[in-house]
Amino acid sequence: MFNMRLSRRQQLSTVLVVLLLGGCGFGALPLRGKASNRSGARRSVSAPARPARRTTTTVRTTIPVASTSSTTTVRTTIPVASTSSTTSTLPRPSTRQVIWVSRSGNNSSNGTTRTAPVQTVTEAWSRIPQGIDIGTAYEISIEPGIYDEESLPTYWESRHGTAAGPIEVSAAEGAGSVTFLAQMNVFDVRYLTVRNITIAANGDAFHCERCLHVTLTAMVLDGGRRSAHDLLKVNQSSYINIENSDIHGAEDNALDFVAVEHAVVRNNRIHDAGDWCAYAKGGSADVLVEGNEIYNCGTGGFTAGQGTGLEFMVSPHLTYEAEDVMVRNNSIHDTDGAGLGVNGGHNVTMTGNTLTRVGARSHTIEVGFGARGCDGNRSICSALVQQGAWGTSSLDDGVNYVRIPNRSVL
Repeated sequence: MFNMRLSRRQQLSTVLVVLLLGGCGFGALPLRGKASNRSGARRSVSAPARPARRTTTTVRTTIPVASTSSTTTVRTTIPVASTSSTTSTLPRPSTRQVIWVSRSGNNSSNGTTRTAPVQTVTEAWSRIPQGIDIGTAYEISIEPGIYDEESLPTYWESRHGTAAGPIEVSAAEGAGSVTFLAQMNVFDVRYLTVRNITIAANGDAFHCERCLHVTLTAMVLDGGRRSAHDLLKVNQSSYINIENSDIHGAEDNALDFVAVEHAVVRNNRIHDAGDWCAYAKGGSADVLVEGNEIYNCGTGGFTAGQGTGLEFMVSPHLTYEAEDVMVRNNSIHDTDGAGLGVNGGHNVTMTGNTLTRVGARSHTIEVGFGARGCDGNRSICSALVQQGAWGTSSLDDGVNYVRIPNRSVL
């Protein structure tokens, strides 16, 4: 069935990992950390001290393989499984209302032609109807320049685009021509595409909460010298597409999904973060992570599941930390901890990935329990437990969390 080059010790380790996938897990157990105020984001346990010499490991496999003290290469002949995700980039409508923005413009202008632009992105955003379903497509087309906090919305919220009337925010002259110096803080927005923008905020770059059909494409999210906590954060959202972008520079996580359903993360560079480069947790479901380069992170590369406060989860995904996750054909390298992880996952497949120079201070692949606590809103936690959620309504004290097992991990 498998075409592998494994030592006898590696074969025994592999069998042991498969036997443990139903619950006990393999690798470091995530401990409880401080939760964010919106998503219950958590840190993983600190890994053991760094050894004197980094182990170089390359893995192309659909099963977790225990790390060894020597270089390991594993190749399998199992066909790549498909994902059920239906997320894709929205096509640009042939007819749309364009609002032009230029630093030399005037907010009293009509903004409908390139020769009469408004001056700020805030003014352009205010001209999109708020709180109603939009039947007309809108595009905010931004001329080259650097746009500071004074010219950008504090909150991008309650714009309800539709399939027939989506919203786009884009650089008129393409990638590299427009830079935002403030975070895009997006709430309750639907059918939004952001294209060819560099966000170099002094902190988190893009946060999307309760969003529907949101796409980031050809973006640069720059956290500088890891000044951002979570550089790209999405929570309680559905149909999210992140593609062809460079996401780097976070003190914690470069990409953080909590309670995200139907998502695609494809063809990105995700790198330079202090914790995991990226994870999907908190009941995230139907997630495809494909064709990315993931590197230079502390705790690890990508993990399906981790630890979450129950009150941040969304029905019907109230049990496992992550479900129906496909991680395929990614290049993951130069992580201090594991290249890949599963912590409380169900129906997780990892195939065709290449791991190089990972696990310097721990192991190549981590499979262990996820964690579930209650971070403050006991009434919500209690109500979700009554609905059948796995968790507790007791306030998290760092010890009383519920351990979430793994099931069907390949």
